[in-house]
Parts: sequence; C-alpha cells; structure tokens
Amino acid sequence: MNQDMIPSEARLETKYTAPELEYHRLLHWVQHHSHGFFAHYPDRIVNNIYFDSQDYSSFWETLSGFSSRTKVRYRWYGESFFSEEGTLEFKNRKNQYTWKDSYKVSIDLLNKSTNWDTFFKRLKGSLSHEACCRFQENPLPILINSYKRNYFINRDHTIRITLDTRLKIFDQRYSSFPNLNRKAILPPPVILELKFNEKKREQISQIFRDMPVSMSRNSKYVFGVRGIRGD
Repeated sequence: MNQDMIPSEARLETKYTAPELEYHRLLHWVQHHSHGFFAHYPDRIVNNIYFDSQDYSSFWETLSGFSSRTKVRYRWYGESFFSEEGTLEFKNRKNQYTWKDSYKVSIDLLNKSTNWDTFFKRLKGSLSHEACCRFQENPLPILINSYKRNYFINRDHTIRITLDTRLKIFDQRYSSFPNLNRKAILPPPVILELKFNEKKREQISQIFRDMPVSMSRNSKYVFGVRGIRGD
C-alpha cells in the first residue's frame, strides 16, 4: 500500500498527558462521563521496543509534526519482558489519521541471553521481504517502554479511550544486549488517548469541555527519547 494513502480503517487519534498523580481524577471522569464510557477490555501491561534511524528521523518527524510519518515498534503484552510472541508494527500517521501495518511474530525473540544481533536475525527470519525492507529504514533499537493500560469505549462503540500509567523507559542505545534493568529517571505521567472516526470529531471537542485536569499533547516515544537523551 502507498503509505500516503489513508485506508478506510484509519481513525483520528489524539494523545494528552498530565502528572500521574491526576490518574484517579481522570479515571473517575471517564467512568462517570455522560457519553457512557465503560471498560471493554481487561487492564494489561503493554511493552514496546521502538526503532529509529541513525539520525533519529522518526523522533524529529514526530517532534516537528510532519503530516506523514511512521513509527516502528515491536509490541507484546504481559508482565514478563520475555514473551514467546509479539507483533512488529509500522504505525502510520497522516495528519490526525492513524493506522497500523502489523506483522505477527510467533517465535521467542527475547530471553535473558539474547543479544541484539540474535534478536534481529530471528526477527528478520520471520518477516516478509516487504516488512524487512521497511524495517531497514529504522533498524536501530532506541528504547523499550512498558506501561499499564486501561481500556474504555462509549455506548455505540465509536469512541475509544485508554489511560496509560506506570510508564517505565529503558535506554537501548549503548548496549549489545537489551537493557531491561536500568530505568530512565523521569517524572511518571498519565497518558490519555482517544481514537474515533471523522463523524465524531465534534463530540470529541464536547468531551473535553469538562476535563478535570489540565493536559498537554503527548507522544510516548518523544517523551522517552527526550528522557534518555537528557533533553
């Protein structure tokens, strides 16, 4: 698919952040909102490895607000950093629309003795030629993050909200093995994310009118890179 084309399944997406101490106020606000949000998926731990180019092209494109850009990450779920399966994701964005090209990986990529060279050999061996070529544009492991996610949806299943807390970030830039022990020291945020279709754009502005805390725009990847670089 041409990455400049917006597929029909694409959704609008916005992300906001606030200090993590505001989590319970935001949770109460979502659970008691007049749009009738309710939990539609059990809470779980989300883990990601983010990849970028030598010159941090993905980071700078996100920071600069490029209208068309792609983030590359390997994602898996659960408490353990050592998962037997995950998904390589190319998260595409054009303006406010987002969609993902996903490639399931059902092999053991990470364990306590895995170095990055072995990780890449296993990953590339399980991908299609197209996915390998796309991955080569952003081949360097920059950071691993992990967070707890709450999932909510409105009555007619057209607006989704997630709340992310307990964010941990691990710098991967200077080690031949995945760093899963030394965390970056950063102020913990709570991150609220909305996904919705074009028809709900006006409702989204209404939802935010009674937001109980002041929030700012967010990208977890930009937040993480700034943290490990000391920006």
